[in-house]
Amino acid sequence: MEIDADKLLRLGQKHKKKFLEDTFINPYSYIIDNVSYFYAIYKNKWTGTTKGLAVITPEIGDKRNTRNVFTAHTKYAVTSNIIDNGNDRANVDLTIHKKAKDFLKTVLDNENLEVDTKEVYTRAFETLDNMMERQNEFIKKWEEASSISKEVDEKCYFIDEDLEKLIQYIPTLNLIQYKQLKPRYDNRHDFDIIYQNRKKLRRSITTVEEKMLQKLTSQENEVELERLLYTLTKNISVNENDAFDDLHHKWLDYYRNDLGNRVERDLKLLRHPKW
Repeated sequence: MEIDADKLLRLGQKHKKKFLEDTFINPYSYIIDNVSYFYAIYKNKWTGTTKGLAVITPEIGDKRNTRNVFTAHTKYAVTSNIIDNGNDRANVDLTIHKKAKDFLKTVLDNENLEVDTKEVYTRAFETLDNMMERQNEFIKKWEEASSISKEVDEKCYFIDEDLEKLIQYIPTLNLIQYKQLKPRYDNRHDFDIIYQNRKKLRRSITTVEEKMLQKLTSQENEVELERLLYTLTKNISVNENDAFDDLHHKWLDYYRNDLGNRVERDLKLLRHPKW
């Protein structure tokens, strides 16, 4: 169905406060019972603060669907925004980790290390290799999620199936990050030992390599790794023996609950329709 954008804007403007607010209409609708419902947002002209929301349709809508429509639009807006923001995480620069991994492989292949020291180098190599693999996994899943958002943008509407698919990606992406960062944190002191051992290698270590190894030490990374892991797990009880599906369920349950709280909060801003 082709929507008249001007007509839609006029519908939305009926519920704004004159001269004080700007009206924005989400470019996609939510379809339920073959009716397209849109999301109108009213923002203060000077501060950009959201002051009100409305559910509107240029068709003959059913007021009884208001809460379902509002809930779907709110959940989709929040979830698609998280996916969009994942672009930075997908494009994070791991160049130093790749170079360090190659350096460790060279050392393991060419140096005559003591057993305990070799274990440290091997574990560090596996830690960085895991980071590379998880990053590729994250990018793949993020691109899959982004394709759903792009498809919605292209067809200008979404249905429950689109929303549910997108929601499922949030715990998946969180879990991939956790599996990427947790071993790096747990084995952080391995990189201290490697840095301290740099002068004992038979091959001469370059200034560039020395600086690279220093940047991987716990002193350089511990606080940031703790912050990232805390952000991921602050409301999740994660156990070492949890299976992938168990962890996914925990993140999914938390995210659904978080979305529910967001809906209840935003309902206070709903101007139209009232039920």
